[in-house]
Amino acid sequence: MITKEKIQELVATIIDTKKQFLVNIIVRPGNNIVVVVDDYNGISLEDCVDISRKIEADLDRDKEDFELEVTSPGLTQPFIVIQQYYKNLNKDIEVLLKSGIKLVAKLVSVDEKGIAVEAEKRIKVGDSKKKELILEKQFIVFENIKNTKILLPF
Repeated sequence: MITKEKIQELVATIIDTKKQFLVNIIVRPGNNIVVVVDDYNGISLEDCVDISRKIEADLDRDKEDFELEVTSPGLTQPFIVIQQYYKNLNKDIEVLLKSGIKLVAKLVSVDEKGIAVEAEKRIKVGDSKKKELILEKQFIVFENIKNTKILLPF
């Protein structure tokens, strides 16, 4: 059986780590392999085909039969790796916290501990009945995040 670790080693030698990154590898029974890769500038179909061909060249079909799919992460799929946060800096995201709270905000920074977001909030100022729009910055640690998705502008 082909292992996830073997595929991960192969992909690490193939992708251009300056711009491309590995998001996920799934190895299902029957050697059905799915490799999800992305690029800081967006991964192209040609990039996926090139990576697929290089992986296939390093695997021996005579020893083990396999099915290989190299794909990009879907636009509506949750982030899996920290590089996806870096790729989407200064974009609007939807963060679902483990507490059940959902935030819609702009991703303003990322580090190894978590993310900083900026969200518009209406607050009452003084005795006025009018609410004022302010930007509220918040830091969220990764361990409190259930999932994060990019918000698509429509």
